[in-house]
Amino acid sequence: MMKLSFTLLLMLSIASSGFAQWVQQTNPGSFLNDVFMVDENIAYAVGGVSEGAMIKTTNGGATWQVIPSFTNAILHCVHFSNADTGYVAGQFGAMFKTTDGGVNWSQVQTGTTKLIVDIEFLDANTGFACGSSSMVIKTTNGGLNWENIDVPGSSSLSSLDFTDVDTGFIIGGPFSYKTTDGGLSWQEMTFQYTSPSDIFMIDGQTGFVSRYNSTEGGGVFKTIDGGNTWTLYTGSISEPLSGIFFTSASTGYACGGYYSPPNGPSSYIIKTTNGGESWFEQDTQFGFNLLSIYFGSELNGIAVGGNLIARTVNGGGVTGINTNNSPVSPGFHLSQNNPNPFHSTTTIKFTLRNKSMIKLEVLNTHGKKIATLANSVLEAGEHKLDFDARHLPNGIYYYYLSDDSFVEIHKMLLLR
Repeated sequence: MMKLSFTLLLMLSIASSGFAQWVQQTNPGSFLNDVFMVDENIAYAVGGVSEGAMIKTTNGGATWQVIPSFTNAILHCVHFSNADTGYVAGQFGAMFKTTDGGVNWSQVQTGTTKLIVDIEFLDANTGFACGSSSMVIKTTNGGLNWENIDVPGSSSLSSLDFTDVDTGFIIGGPFSYKTTDGGLSWQEMTFQYTSPSDIFMIDGQTGFVSRYNSTEGGGVFKTIDGGNTWTLYTGSISEPLSGIFFTSASTGYACGGYYSPPNGPSSYIIKTTNGGESWFEQDTQFGFNLLSIYFGSELNGIAVGGNLIARTVNGGGVTGINTNNSPVSPGFHLSQNNPNPFHSTTTIKFTLRNKSMIKLEVLNTHGKKIATLANSVLEAGEHKLDFDARHLPNGIYYYYLSDDSFVEIHKMLLLR
C-alpha cells in the first residue's frame, strides 16, 4: 500500500508540475493536414483552405514560421528525404520540391490531376505517392519523372508505407495492397474494415493501421503476417483515429478525435509501449481533431489537425505506472471523463478484462482524496460511474484506477 501511495504521489508531482504530456502551440498559419519531422528540431506542417499553406519550426515545434504560399492547391502531405530535400503534394496532382530546406520550391510534373494524399521517399531517388481513384505513382530519379502504377480496384487510397525499396503497403477503402517487387505488381488483400486512415509498418511482416470512422468507431489494427490478416488491438478505445507513428517496434502513437458534436470537436492521442498489445490515453484536451502525428526522436513529437498544433518533449508523459516492476499488461482501460471540462457532474468509464478488485478515487492537486467511487470486486466488462462535484470549487482534479499491479491516472477540469 505504501508503494501504491508513493506511485500516486510521483504521478501527481509530474501532473501538478504542468501535466505536460502534450502542449498546444501557437499556429501562425492555416488549417493543417500533415506534419513531418526531419529531426527533433526541424519539422514542416502543410494544409490550407483557399490556397496551399506551409509552416516550419527549427526548435521542435515551440515556435513556427510561415512559408509564403506558392500554390493554389491545398496541400495534404509532406515528406523530406534529407534535411535539405523535401516534397509536398495535394489537390489536382500538384507536387513541389525543395532542395534548400524549404526556402525555395519548384513544381514537379506528376502526370496526374488526382488528389495526392500521401508521399514517401525511400532514398534520394526512389519515391511513391498515392491518392484518389487508386492513383499510385513512382519516381526513380528524385521526382524528375513519375510513372503511373497499376493497383487493383478503384478505391481512394489513404496511406502508403514501404519497408525497403521492394516491399510496400497501401491502404484504402476496405482493402490493403502489398508489393514485393518495388511496385511492379500488387497483391490485393481484404482489410475487412472500412475507413482506414494511416499505415505504419515496422517491417515486412508487422505493421499497424489506424481507422477513422465517426459512426462505426475507430481503433488500431495490427498485422503480424505481412498484411494477410488484421486484428483490432485497442480494445475499448473506439474513438476515430487519423494518424499513426511508431518510434520503435514497441512504442507507438495514434491520434484522432471528433470533428463535431456530440463528441467533438475533440482531440485524442493514444500510446502503446508493448508493440500494440495494449494502448493508453494521453493527456490531450484540445478543441480540434488531430489528423497527423510524427516523432523526430524517441521523445520529441508533434501532432497537427486544423488550427491545432500539439507538441511533446517527453514521449507524451505518464499515463500509467506498473506498481510491481514486472512486465504486466494492464488488466483494465480507463477512459477520459465525459464531459470534460464539466459543470457539476461527469461520467468516468472504464473496462476490465477480468473480474478484478479495483479502486477508483478522485484527488485534488495536492493529492488529497476527494471521493472514492469504487473499492470492490467488479465483473469483467464496461463500467460507468458518475462523479458529483457540485460541492467542490472550480479547478483541476485527478482520478485514478488501480488494481494490484497497475495505476492509471487522468486529469479533469471542473469549470462552472
